[in-house]
Amino acid sequence: MMESDESSASSDPYNPPHTTDYDANNEDYKQCTRAYVATSWDILSRQEHDELDHVLTYIIRKQLPDYTALRMLGQCEPINDFTCLCQHLCMDSTTQPFLGEIQTADFDYADLEELFYNLEWHLCSKSVINSFYESCGLEIPYPPLHEQGTKIFRSLSHEWE
Repeated sequence: MMESDESSASSDPYNPPHTTDYDANNEDYKQCTRAYVATSWDILSRQEHDELDHVLTYIIRKQLPDYTALRMLGQCEPINDFTCLCQHLCMDSTTQPFLGEIQTADFDYADLEELFYNLEWHLCSKSVINSFYESCGLEIPYPPLHEQGTKIFRSLSHEWE
């Protein structure tokens, strides 16, 4: 039985395709991935940000509810990407799990960058994600498609005339 490498990689249920078999070799995929991934977050360590360190210690010791903890962390000075994330998590209407009176998120991390990445995935709304990236000085990952939409509707409108 002779099969090519391509067909065996994509059709064999016991040998699923790897990303290198399709999208990763596509230049458009690489461009999109590069455009949407922020690589340089401005996150100070706990030793470099005294106020944030004191607030985190207090939150851990008192086991404050998530929303209260995020609100306190978002008000720490100086403002950096971590404090902006906490502010935007409080703004996001999709943070329903954070609105309870218990602490569900673990704030006990020695490394703020690790805590940042564990909290970041809670951002769900595209508009809040865009606002967060914009406030951090990064290119927004979900640009508005208003121009593209109006072009499509214009062409459809001309077809109906």
